[in-house]
Amino acid sequence: MKTASEASASSTAFPAIFSKIQSGSLFSTANLLKTLNPESYSETQPITYDEILSSIKLFKPFLIEYYKYINLDPSLTTTALEQPDYLLSLLNCVSHKGGWTNMIGRNYWSCIPKYFNSLQPWKLRQDYDKLLFAFEKTWNPLSKYDNETIENFLQEIDSSIVKSCEFYRPSMLVNEITATVVQSFFDADSIVIPGMANHILKIIIEGFNIESLKELNLSLQYNDINFTLDKLMGLDDFYTEFPLSMNQALYCEVSEHLLDPMHWNSADNLLRYTPEIPGLSSPLVLLLKNSFFCIGGQSYTSLNGIYITLYGQCEWIGIPQSSMNALTKKVHKEQGVDIFDGSWKPDEKYLLINNIEFFYVQTNPGDIFIAKSDTIYWVSSDLCVVCQWFIFPKSRINQVSTVYNNTKDKKHKFNLPLLAVEYLNTHLPDVDPEIFLTFKRVFIESIDDDCWKGNFIIETEDKRFCCLCGQDLVWRYSRCNKCRIQEDMDSLCLKCVKTHKCSDFEYLEKFSPVELDKFYMRLDKPNEKSEFQPALRKILVKEPQVGCGNSVIFDPDYNKSDYEFFMPKIDQENLMNKDNKGEANVKSMTSLDIDACYKRKGLKKQKIREAMQNPLSGPRFNYIEEEKKQTQKEDVGKIELPATRKTRTNPLSSLVKSKKDTSLSSLIKVDRKKELQLKKNTKSGKNNSSRKSS
Repeated sequence: MKTASEASASSTAFPAIFSKIQSGSLFSTANLLKTLNPESYSETQPITYDEILSSIKLFKPFLIEYYKYINLDPSLTTTALEQPDYLLSLLNCVSHKGGWTNMIGRNYWSCIPKYFNSLQPWKLRQDYDKLLFAFEKTWNPLSKYDNETIENFLQEIDSSIVKSCEFYRPSMLVNEITATVVQSFFDADSIVIPGMANHILKIIIEGFNIESLKELNLSLQYNDINFTLDKLMGLDDFYTEFPLSMNQALYCEVSEHLLDPMHWNSADNLLRYTPEIPGLSSPLVLLLKNSFFCIGGQSYTSLNGIYITLYGQCEWIGIPQSSMNALTKKVHKEQGVDIFDGSWKPDEKYLLINNIEFFYVQTNPGDIFIAKSDTIYWVSSDLCVVCQWFIFPKSRINQVSTVYNNTKDKKHKFNLPLLAVEYLNTHLPDVDPEIFLTFKRVFIESIDDDCWKGNFIIETEDKRFCCLCGQDLVWRYSRCNKCRIQEDMDSLCLKCVKTHKCSDFEYLEKFSPVELDKFYMRLDKPNEKSEFQPALRKILVKEPQVGCGNSVIFDPDYNKSDYEFFMPKIDQENLMNKDNKGEANVKSMTSLDIDACYKRKGLKKQKIREAMQNPLSGPRFNYIEEEKKQTQKEDVGKIELPATRKTRTNPLSSLVKSKKDTSLSSLIKVDRKKELQLKKNTKSGKNNSSRKSS
């Protein structure tokens, strides 16, 4: 019979396993069970896992399954040997936020280091990928991976090829987003600002929900047939789009609240000098139901795309240009399809197994997603509404112009040389020197000096690209009257027309040689005042839109629960303590609920941090004042002893000193109540004796 001081089998089980692993011994299932509970084990009646689970209170939902999964592989047991609480805490934390995929899609790795002794986010991600990624996919009943995939591939998958986009959460800022901060967004490859549209810019996104859009009776196209949204919702899946300008109320709601640097008609957006194309230089609204859509790529030549999720939740998978060639060849070889034909959708499982690097992002209503178009994104959703347009910021003029000719395809969306003509013609001589030199080079390199015989006429329809090679049409070009009717051959550059077999040509030019020479003279003397050339103008450049300004202040009362979350603190000493409260502890850890105590503590720290950042604003100032008042009340409530009592020594200490006996020093520790009672009895005794004597 065990005494109370003896350790139970459950308290020594896992340390016993760890010591065996450390010594290099491997176990069969029987040996593992014997080690877990050696006192109950016998060869004739071996104990079962159920019996072990009933005795191990705290680790039963995790460690047993984890050791079964790794099969005591020494290469995977080092961390479990040294820090089992770290593994369990990390799994608990990731599971609380929806698992590994959700952690990647929302980039929650940057939110959790403070719960792990300030480990770097990349270290937490690395440890999870190495030790828990495959375990989660195996253990989770909702996993996308089937048994065959798990058995054949999951152990060899390099999960680090999945990249997280940066999330610029309000908790990372002091109190506002400025124009300078927005410019930094454009320099990043991709970035998400959670809740910016509705909570920061105060756009009323409720007007974009499905029920509100149904009431507008918009004419939407699906497979070249007009539908109302009410009829479209009856389909199992669909993709449709419409220009935001189709509804003036919705257009103004976004336009008037949007920050100027993000606005499609901003003074810093060079796409103002191109024709208005919904989805490029003006906003386009996408509606998806159980469908997907491809955005970005060489057609947009490294512009910045802005995407606002207005309704529903979206998943974004982005393939960098560096991985596109390998992916295109692989998909065509295995499935016989083109990845851009609208029938192929990238899948996390497929990309991981085939070692294709990609970005994975999840956006919720109100999130603004900004990404360079040299990464091609597929957006998919069960049901969502997304508004998107592109930005060509002046700060990125050198990067875009450098890659323009190398990355554009036959279907590129804008003509950079003509954009340069529009901009320089409008702003000379007041042009920034850097922009001037870049646009002058772009324009001069695009003019073809081949000498032609024939009469050229000014074009009546603005044609911007060669229909065969996609070359920019900047000045002179040709058109085949015979083929343009039969084969839609609208325009041909100087090189392609030489190889064309037909002879029914029409020669056109965008402006005369006189205007071209005059423009050259203006470029040669950029600092001299010159007259604007109306003959060069191809579009009507609108005045910059005045939105809500160049900066926006955060709402201090905004609930940041999506950006910061709290997890239970798991202590190794408590994990191994035999006096744990059994099922209560198991429930608190396996249910993945958050400890209310730590939540309150975290909220208090958050309020204090906000108060330090801006101590004189609204609720933050009130919070500090309330804290001061509460402290003062507590101080007043304290009973201050008189100075004489404070310095008063124990009355028995003099007895100890006079006798010089160290054994009497224990008397100094007499309880205060007993001391007072003794003093009272002494006084009463003296009084009684004095009465008797009198």
